[in-house]
Formats: sequence, structure tokens, C-alpha cells
Amino acid sequence: MYITENYICFFSSIIGISQKLIIPLNDVTKIKKVKLLGMIKALKIYQANQKKSHQFRSFSDTDKTYEII
Repeated sequence: MYITENYICFFSSIIGISQKLIIPLNDVTKIKKVKLLGMIKALKIYQANQKKSHQFRSFSDTDKTYEII
């Protein structure tokens, strides 16, 4: 994940499967810290126009990432 002035961007390539996601910051309605399985910290980003959310995990410091966003 990387953040620009206007976007939250994500790119992953695992075992030849690529996934790319670009979320405009002006489309983000809410960012929430969550725990998966009661112990894995994650960030959940909600989008207004898409009426959906995306979960991101495996941050070295989830709290710091939350503050930056």
C-alpha cells in the first residue's frame, strides 16, 4: 500500500496473480481499525461511491498507518 496526496493505492502480486486497487481519498467515508480472528490488526477502508469496504492487514505498524491516512 502507498498513499499519495489524492489516492490510497495497493498492488500485490502473489504466485503470478496480480491485484491493483486505487481508492480516491475524496471517496473514503470512513477508516476503521479492526481485529481479525481477535488478534490480527487490520484497517478497513469504506468507500462512498462503491458502497463497499476493503480490508488491509500485515502492516508493520497498523496504528501509525491509520494515523498517516
